[in-house]
Amino acid sequence: VEGTSFNKALEIVNLTGRIIDLNAASYSIKKQANGAGEWTGELLLTGSLPHRTVYVIGNENAELPEIINNSNLLKAGSPLDFNGNDPIGLFKDGVLIDIIGNFNDPEDFGKDLTLRRKFEDTEPTANFNAANWETYELNNVEDLGEYY
Repeated sequence: VEGTSFNKALEIVNLTGRIIDLNAASYSIKKQANGAGEWTGELLLTGSLPHRTVYVIGNENAELPEIINNSNLLKAGSPLDFNGNDPIGLFKDGVLIDIIGNFNDPEDFGKDLTLRRKFEDTEPTANFNAANWETYELNNVEDLGEYY
């Protein structure tokens, strides 16, 4: 969710068939500001994530109650201050395993949009492909935290 002001949220769904211990493997989120420079703002994830469960990370200053109420982790500042040209990466033990946006590309791939990976696209990838994502209007938080 790349919404107005602080209305920002990320979802991670576990489709591995097993429980993932986010602490043991050092899972984290980082962003690249404006599609340039290094990865910054590392946020370590905590807890466990059962199969077919969604983990929501939201900006703690969000104005939309759905973001606050459905988040497993709330954070202000980086990386939850992203905008439409800030690639966001999911890392496992320091290795990029999934990404939204293209590293080193300042294109506005997600400005004022909610992006959801298509249901049939079930594998993480370190290469962003816009064709694998559905786009929704600004501040759309419908079904945030749900996986069907």
